Amino acid sequence: MGVTKKSKRNKLSFVCQTCRKSKTKCDKLKPSCTGCIKYGYICVYDVETQARPKSRSKDSRILQLRRELEYWKSKAMGYSNQWGLNLLEWPKMRPIIEDSCPNDPVVNFHSSFPMLVLEGQCKHSTSPFSALSYMGKDVYLFLFWSSISPRMSAAETKLRIEKMARSTNSPNAARFVRRLLYGREKQNSRYTIDEFRTVCSEFNHIEDSCGPDFVYSEKFKSIKDFYEANLPKLDVIRLYLRYFYREVYPLLPLLEIPLFEEVIREVLVDGAEYGTNLHLNFGNTELRKKLVHIFLLAFILGITDISMEVARARGIQLDLDPLILSFVKVPGTDRMFGLMNYTLTTFNIVYWVDEYTMLTHLYRYVYSMISAELAIPCEMDPVDSHDMISWYSNVIGLDTFPDDLEASTLNDARLLNLRRKLWLGVEICCNYERRSDGRRTQHLSPSSEDDSSVKFSHSQEDFKIERFLQKAYSDNLLEYNILLAFYQKHKYCFVGTVLDLAYIRLDNSSVKLSDANRALNECRRVAEQLILSSRVKKNMSFKFEGLYDIQVDLVKSYNTHFYHSRIILMETCVLTTSSLYLYFEGQLTKDNNPGAAVHYNTYFKQAFHDVIEATIFAASYLEGEVDLLPGAHFVTYYMVENMMVRCLQVVFGIMLRLCHAEEVVWKCLYNCNQYSSQKAMSDMRLKLESRFRLVRQIKGDLQNFLTIIHDLVSKWLRWTLFSCFKRLLTFDLALDMIQEEKIMKFLHAPNRERLAHWGLKSNLEVMESTNIFITAELGYLEGLCGVLNTLNVKDFNIKHQNPMRKA
Repeated sequence: MGVTKKSKRNKLSFVCQTCRKSKTKCDKLKPSCTGCIKYGYICVYDVETQARPKSRSKDSRILQLRRELEYWKSKAMGYSNQWGLNLLEWPKMRPIIEDSCPNDPVVNFHSSFPMLVLEGQCKHSTSPFSALSYMGKDVYLFLFWSSISPRMSAAETKLRIEKMARSTNSPNAARFVRRLLYGREKQNSRYTIDEFRTVCSEFNHIEDSCGPDFVYSEKFKSIKDFYEANLPKLDVIRLYLRYFYREVYPLLPLLEIPLFEEVIREVLVDGAEYGTNLHLNFGNTELRKKLVHIFLLAFILGITDISMEVARARGIQLDLDPLILSFVKVPGTDRMFGLMNYTLTTFNIVYWVDEYTMLTHLYRYVYSMISAELAIPCEMDPVDSHDMISWYSNVIGLDTFPDDLEASTLNDARLLNLRRKLWLGVEICCNYERRSDGRRTQHLSPSSEDDSSVKFSHSQEDFKIERFLQKAYSDNLLEYNILLAFYQKHKYCFVGTVLDLAYIRLDNSSVKLSDANRALNECRRVAEQLILSSRVKKNMSFKFEGLYDIQVDLVKSYNTHFYHSRIILMETCVLTTSSLYLYFEGQLTKDNNPGAAVHYNTYFKQAFHDVIEATIFAASYLEGEVDLLPGAHFVTYYMVENMMVRCLQVVFGIMLRLCHAEEVVWKCLYNCNQYSSQKAMSDMRLKLESRFRLVRQIKGDLQNFLTIIHDLVSKWLRWTLFSCFKRLLTFDLALDMIQEEKIMKFLHAPNRERLAHWGLKSNLEVMESTNIFITAELGYLEGLCGVLNTLNVKDFNIKHQNPMRKA
C-alpha cells in the first residue's frame, strides 16, 4: 500500500480571508494584500479553516485561543493600515497643531473622528460639510444608524413603505410597491410594465391642457402625427414619468435591487431578443440617483432616436453634429448604446444634472413638438439638438461651440461654463440676466437699473476672494464657475472668510476659531440687514434672444435675490456651528479637555439657535409664503434642500442626546429617592427634578418640531432630500420609536467593532460625560429653553400641527 497523504482538515489558509471568501487570486502580501488595498477591504490572515479543533486536549484549546488572538490582531492591523492609525493608541492622539493658542485653537474639520469603513464597502472621500461626513462624526447618529440598519425586518420595511405611500394621498403607490416587493411569492404575479401603464392610465390620468379640438399648425401637426405613429406610448411615457416622480421615487431606497433591474430592463429594451445584451448591476451605492437617471436616460434616448427618424423623413441632413452622425450608421441595439454614450458625454447627466432641470428640459424642448403650449420659437428647429446647444452657448456669450475633442473630454472651460448655465437652468438666466447690444450677458445690479459689468474690484477683501476662487479653479473647473456665479450675484453680502468657510473645501487647510467667529458674526449681521432692505416697485421688460418678451417684476426679483442671499448666509452659519460643536465634542471624547468643553457649550447653543431659525425660515418658503419669481424655484429648492439636510441631522442628533439624558437623569433620580431621608440627597433630588423637567420640556418641543419638519420634507422635498439622506434616516420608523420610547435600545446595541471605532469601553459610558444635557448647569438648559421661546417654537408647532397625524 502506498503512503497516505496528510489530512488537510487542520491546515491553515495562506491567503487572506477576504480573497478566500470572494474567490479571487491573492498575492499573500502582508499585512495587506494588493487586492484588499485596491478595493478598500480589510485584509485578515491566519484564519482556521476547520470549525472545531480535532483534539480536545488542553494544548489544542490553548492553540485555538492563540490562533483566535492572531486573527483579531490581524484584523486590527488591517483597520490600522486602512485608516493610517493605530486603533489601540488612537484615543490618545495628539492634536494636529501643537503650538496653537488654547483660547484661539486652529480647527481642522477633518481631524475629528475618521469615517468607519465596514467590510465589503469602499472608502469614499467626502466633504467635511457633507451629510455623510456629519453622520459619521456624530457618535449618536452613527450608533443609532449602525445599530438599526441590520435589524430592519420585513414587517418594519412594509410598514415604512405604507406610511410613506400614505403621505402621497394615493393608495396606488402602496399597492404598486407591495406587488413589486412581494410578487415573487406567487407564480405569474410579477408586476409588468403593461400593468403599470394600466395603473397609470386609470388612476393617475393628467389632462392635457390642449383639448381635442385644438388646431395645430401644419408643422407641429406633421411632427405630432409622426410621433403618434412611431411612438404610440408617448403620452404614457409622460404619464409614467410624472407618476414615477410623485409616487415611486420616494420609495426607491426600500425596494429590492433585482426587481428594479428587471423593470429598468423592460423600459430600456422593448423585446426579449435584446434583453440578454443589457447588463445592469447598480450595487448598493447611489442607487436612487442611478435609477432615476437611467429612467430619464431611457426616455431621452427614445426621443433622440425617433427625432433622428423624423429628421430623415423631412429631408434634414444630420451633418451638424459629428457625435450624433457617428452613431447613425450602426445597428439598432449598438446605436442605442452609442446614443447613451453621446448623452453621457455631452451632458454628463449621471453626475451633475438635477432631475428637475432634466424634466424641464424634456417638457420644454421635446413636448413642444406635440403640445403647442410648450412651443419653441420658430427660429429654432425642434428636431436639431445642435441648434439648441448653440443657442445656449450664444446666451452665455460663447462665440463658437467647442469642437468634438473638447466635448468628449469635458475639460474645456467654455463647455464647463455652458454646463454650469444648464445646471442653473434657463429660467434663472431669464430672471437675472439680459443681453444688451450684442455684448456679453450682464448681471442686474441690485442698486442700479443701468447695465454695469460685474468685475472684481481692487479692495483687499476682493483680492482674498479672488485667491480663493483661483484655488477652486485649480481644483475643479466646474465648481469654480458655480462659485463665480454666486459671487457675482451675492458679492455685496460676502466677506473673504465667509466665502472661504461656505464653499471652499478644507481638505488641506485649517481655520482659526477667531476667523470662524468673525465670519459667523458677519453672516448673522448681513442676514438681519437683508430683512430690512427696501424693495423697488417697478416692472421691467426685456427681450431674451430666442425667447418671447418677458415681463420681469423687480419686486419679486429683489425679493428672490435677497432671499437667496439670506439662505446662503444662514446655511453657512448652520454648517459651520454644527461642525464646530461636533469637532469639540470629539475633543472631549478623546481627552476630556476643559477648554474644549467651553467651546463645545458655546457652539452647541449657537447651532441649536441657527438650526431652529433656519428651519422656520425655510418652512415659510416651502409653504408658499414667500413671493419669488417663478423661475427661481429651482435654485431656491436646491439651497433649501441642502440646508434642510443638515437641520434634520442636527435636530435628530439633539433628540438622541435628549433621550439619553432623560434615561440617565431618571435613573439618578430613582436612586436618590431611595435615600430621600438624607438632606444632601434631598438637595440633589431637587436639582435632578429640575434637570429632568427641563430635559422633558425641550424634548417635547423638539419632538413636535421634528415631526413637523418631517411632514414638510415629505410633502415638498421628498423626491430630492431622501436621496441625500438615505444612509441616516428611516424617518418614519425613527419618529415612531421616539414616540414609543424604544429608541434607546438601539443606542445600547452597537457591537464591539463600532464601539472601538469611537474609543468607547461600553455602549454609552463615555458619552454620559460629554452629553451636554447631563453635564451642563441648569442655567444653560434654561438658556436653551429661552432660545425656543425667543424663536416662538411652540407657536410654530401649533400653527403646523397636523390633525390627521395627531389622530
